[in-house]
Amino acid sequence: MSLTFPVLSEAARRQLKHEALLPVILSAVLFSSEGFESGYFLGASDADVVQDSENRFTWSARSMTFLRLKQMTTGLLFGAMGSVSRLVAYLVEDAADPYVVELTMDHLSTFCRTVVLQWRRTKLSEIDPSEEGLYLSQEALNITLPVLWQTLKAIMFSTIVILQAVTARALKDAALSNDRAPPVIAKQILIILHDLAFISYRLGSNAFSAYNFVFLTALDVLSRYADESTALLVAIRPQQLGRISAHPLDRCLDLYFLNASEHLTLVTPQSMSEELLVAAATPYLTSTGNINLVETFEAAHSLMLAILSAPQNAELSRRVIPFYVEALFEV
Repeated sequence: MSLTFPVLSEAARRQLKHEALLPVILSAVLFSSEGFESGYFLGASDADVVQDSENRFTWSARSMTFLRLKQMTTGLLFGAMGSVSRLVAYLVEDAADPYVVELTMDHLSTFCRTVVLQWRRTKLSEIDPSEEGLYLSQEALNITLPVLWQTLKAIMFSTIVILQAVTARALKDAALSNDRAPPVIAKQILIILHDLAFISYRLGSNAFSAYNFVFLTALDVLSRYADESTALLVAIRPQQLGRISAHPLDRCLDLYFLNASEHLTLVTPQSMSEELLVAAATPYLTSTGNINLVETFEAAHSLMLAILSAPQNAELSRRVIPFYVEALFEV
C-alpha cells in the first residue's frame, strides 16, 4: 500500500478509511516484529555485548541478537519504512476524526518511552560516544554498531515525520484549537523528543529542518501556557541537580532539558527558575575543561542569560549575577 500510495489520485486517497487504517499501520510500524519491535531489540542485544580478551566490549556479528537485528532491518516493512511513515503522516493529517491525533500521540509516547528505557539497560549506553574507540572492539565499531545506529536513525526519522503531521494538524484543525488540546499535544511532543534525545544529538538531527519545526513549534505553543510549561519542566528535569550527571544518557537528557528550558523562562515562576533551572545549569557553567561537554556548556550559559533577562526574575537576577560573573571569569 505504501508503494502504490504516491501514484493514487487525490480522489482515490479520499476513499481510504483513515480511522480504520491508522491504528493498524501505526501498530505494525512501532510494535510488531516486522517493525521496530517496541524497541525491545535494544535490551535484548545487551546479553551479547561482552568483554573480549583486551577488556573491550564487543558485540559479535554472529550473535543471535545481531542476526535478529539484521533480519529485522532487511524485512519488507522495515525496507519501506520511509514511505510507510509518510503514509501514516497523511492519515494523521487528513483523517476526519481529530481523535486520530490523540491515538497517534499515545502510541508514540509509549513507544519512545520504551526505547529510552531499553537503551538505558544496555552496556553501550554507559559509553560516551567520544570514548567508543577506547572501550569498544573493532567488530563492534565497524560492523554491529553501525547497523544499530541506522536502526535508531530510522526510528528517529519516522517519529519526526509523524510528529510533523501531528503538529500541522494541531495548528490548522479548529477542533484542536481550543485551550485544552494545544498544550497537551505540545507537551507530549516535547517529552517524546526528550526520550529520543540520545539519538537526535548523536545524529545531529537538531540540524534537520523537520526536527527543528516540530521542536520549536511545540515550544512556541507551550510557552503560552504557564502551568503546562512548568509541568513539562518537572517531567523532564535532570535526575540529579547540582552536579554533572555521571551517565552519558543522563548528560544527553540534561542537554535537552537546558535547550528546552531556555524557551520557557518567560513563563517560569521565579522560584522554579532558581530551584530548578539555575540548579540544572550551574554545574555545566564551568565545564569547558571537558571537550565532550562543550555543547552542554553553551546551553547552560544560554539558559542562564534567558533566566536573567526574564522580567519576573529581577530579584533573582540581583542575587545570581555576582555568582554568574564569577563563573564567567573561571572559564
